Amino acid sequence: MKIKRFLSCLLAALLTFSLVALSSCKDDTPDTQDSESDTESVETEAPETVLDLAVDGKSDYVIIIPEDCDDRIVSAVSNLVKAFKNYTGADVSFDFDLLIGTDEADPDAKEILVGDTNRPESAEAVEGLASSDYAVCVVGNKLVLNGGEGDVLSTVAAVQYFISSIIQKELTYGTTNGSLSFGSKQNYIKLTSATVYIESCTVLGTDIADCTIVYPDGGDAEEYVALLLGHHIKSYAKLDVKVASDAEPVEGVMLLIGKTKHSTLSAEAGKYNIEVTDKGFEAVADSMEGYADVYIRMQSEIFKYSQKNIALEKGQKWEGSTCTPENIAHDSDIRVMYHNVFSYSGYAASNRYKLASQVYETYMPDIIGFQETRTEAFADVEDALSALGYEKRVGTSYTGNPVWFNTSTLECLASGSVSGARGYDTVWCIFKVKSSGKVFGFTNSHFTADSMSTQAGVDRTTDARALLSAVNTILTHEKGGADITVISGGDLNTTAATTAYATLVENGDLANVRGLAEVCTELSCYHWGFDYIESAGLYALPVSNTTKENGNAIDHVFLGGNKLGVSVDEYAIISSSIPSVISDHSPHFVDISFSDAVYEPFGPSAELPFPEN
Repeated sequence: MKIKRFLSCLLAALLTFSLVALSSCKDDTPDTQDSESDTESVETEAPETVLDLAVDGKSDYVIIIPEDCDDRIVSAVSNLVKAFKNYTGADVSFDFDLLIGTDEADPDAKEILVGDTNRPESAEAVEGLASSDYAVCVVGNKLVLNGGEGDVLSTVAAVQYFISSIIQKELTYGTTNGSLSFGSKQNYIKLTSATVYIESCTVLGTDIADCTIVYPDGGDAEEYVALLLGHHIKSYAKLDVKVASDAEPVEGVMLLIGKTKHSTLSAEAGKYNIEVTDKGFEAVADSMEGYADVYIRMQSEIFKYSQKNIALEKGQKWEGSTCTPENIAHDSDIRVMYHNVFSYSGYAASNRYKLASQVYETYMPDIIGFQETRTEAFADVEDALSALGYEKRVGTSYTGNPVWFNTSTLECLASGSVSGARGYDTVWCIFKVKSSGKVFGFTNSHFTADSMSTQAGVDRTTDARALLSAVNTILTHEKGGADITVISGGDLNTTAATTAYATLVENGDLANVRGLAEVCTELSCYHWGFDYIESAGLYALPVSNTTKENGNAIDHVFLGGNKLGVSVDEYAIISSSIPSVISDHSPHFVDISFSDAVYEPFGPSAELPFPEN
């Protein structure tokens, strides 16, 4: 039997799992899985081979994919690259499996093989596996992530397993000097024929079907994770568990997600805490971002689908660090945020805009410049912003780029808009800081995308001129003036190598905050799309979605006018998993402090270049 030749290299420890799987993390609970296995016996124990995939935030490994591979594999590999960056700090590149002439692949090269590459290790890893199976294992000197018969979906599943069950379980989000090793003792083979889903699950002796998953009323991240947990249980235990807010009357044993009125647990800053108490199962994190870590722990370890029988008893505990950023609070004069909310996704808004509202309430920017808000569902966000004390300013011909400002901190002195190439407005405002009297300008733009025009490059240059015209309007306005700073930004669909960008920086004298900020991210806002779980009406929790900047950022923030009138304390991107559900653009913001310096490169009343649209 072909599969026996491959399985003979696995360790005897794999026998206790019907999925033939091991994770490198230790379980906090006794393993209740049956000891029977549908795989053949391992006759000998091979010495372990350990691959040091990342060491102190650096990696010598390259991800290799087939030359003609499916876009879905490319997308999965992109997420793998991001996960390496966000959980180790290492930059891991990927390349195609091209070989020139009669050249053979180097068996000693440090490679992570994804999919059915031309390396012999890719085929060896999945020899005898069905298309619905996959392997995550060490073969020779290489790590192989491949689906049986090179199947695309199975290969993607192998990558997802490695991200969630290896990288995320071993490391903490946001690490910059992490190390990650993978040894043959961690080899994982997913065999469809041997898959065993959850057959019984109890909490304090009560069948989970008779429990209720409860989240705090108004806790949008907690509700999202509660719904994901309900979907997970339905998928792998074939049970419908009621999900409710704590505003509803609930009796009996509960699974409490978040700080509900029934909860007894709390979480320290940077931590999550999970425990089985008298109330039932409780999970609480320090922030909305922290609930991503809670869900990953629950679905991959506590309610692990490969365990036949799960019995959660009082006193069992799990805890860990969260991906919560340190920059939620700020001591700068103002915080300015931009966010493309991706209204054209083709699916119902579902949890997206609830989560968006919670992000804005968490970070409380003084101004938010939105792009792509033309949808009825965005009214939920508008209602939430209004309740928080924000007001809106919009353009005259297009309402997709509204500017919302916090009326408790700012007064809007004037506003207007300039039309771009295809009806996109650049919305401009002049604000006064109530506490100090400082006046500054603000613009919000969305430039033409490639998908919207056959001459998108030309159109974006026109959009750039419209933005500069708006800046010029502020600098020549009676309530503004050349001595004030103008903050300009948005989704500009423009990289630093384009004519549109040169129009802004070289001709328009705008300066990108990336070169000015005392603390600056290396990430870009735009990321790969996210999956929609149609049966549950939910967007799947993504792995970290943002990408390293590398000169390819298309969302930007610039300073114009009196650029010495402010200091940029921080430029940041909210890149953690739950906020990434909202859109294919992550929110980004700058924290600004004012000074009394004057900077007048064009003189107090001179017009900027390209004043006309």
